[in-house]
Amino acid sequence: MAITISSEPSTNLFAYRPLPFTITSDSTAIVRTIADVYINGTYAATLENSPDLDSTATFTYDVQGIVQDNLDIIDITSGDGVTDQDVTKTYQARFYEVLTAGDGTFSTTWAEDGAGTGSVNSTALDAYNGTLKHNEANSTTPFKLNGTYGQLSRIVAPIRIKRNDYAYVTSITYNAINQTYRTVLKQYDSSNSLISTTNSGTTVITKDIQLGRYDTSGLATNCAWFTLQIQNTAPVSMTDAIRFNVVEDCNSEFVSVYWFNSVGGMDYHLFEGRVQKKVRSRTTS
Repeated sequence: MAITISSEPSTNLFAYRPLPFTITSDSTAIVRTIADVYINGTYAATLENSPDLDSTATFTYDVQGIVQDNLDIIDITSGDGVTDQDVTKTYQARFYEVLTAGDGTFSTTWAEDGAGTGSVNSTALDAYNGTLKHNEANSTTPFKLNGTYGQLSRIVAPIRIKRNDYAYVTSITYNAINQTYRTVLKQYDSSNSLISTTNSGTTVITKDIQLGRYDTSGLATNCAWFTLQIQNTAPVSMTDAIRFNVVEDCNSEFVSVYWFNSVGGMDYHLFEGRVQKKVRSRTTS
């Protein structure tokens, strides 16, 4: 009597999409199965399923809800340069059989709070705090740069930004552990001539997601636009060089909006004015 894991999710997926496991049992006495789900090695929750429709021994589990309940978001309060973001969660499912003896009694090696024995364990898999459009396959591959690294953004550059603001770039590095990362800032004037190149301090990477940040109050007075990207010290680019066009803040009604985008990174938009309209109305009886 044994459980076999027929299929499981790939690693490096987005948590707000299905994360399905399919298992089968070769026992003729199988009636149900139980799955304990672990997040970062710690017991998180238990699921229980009956056989799939038109089957007596195949069971499907989708653990996305449990993973979602344990996700964290990016810390945007960190200083300039690259900060390691502990937002990836590693999840694993442990499966148990529930068998019938034919006399109305049941048996299982499962026990509460992850204390069961004899489980069949899935691979430990990683998931990110993000989702995709309905017609996109659940994979972070489209966000890879040169097949290895990527920029978690849906904003198309150039991005308009004012001074005394923050520029962000988010990288996903696929277990590039213990590499040394930095941001690289290149400033240009209105004639597209390079003013300066500035490398931030370095950070040793231990996580999968990194946030690069730059305070634009430090820009040169003649800076018309700049690029910001994350590199390692080889140097190899971890993200594209994202272009930001500098908008002089001569309008006090400029509003900067930042948000966590659907793929788990930081995006930004500058609203540069407001529209006022007058409406006349007349009431007749």
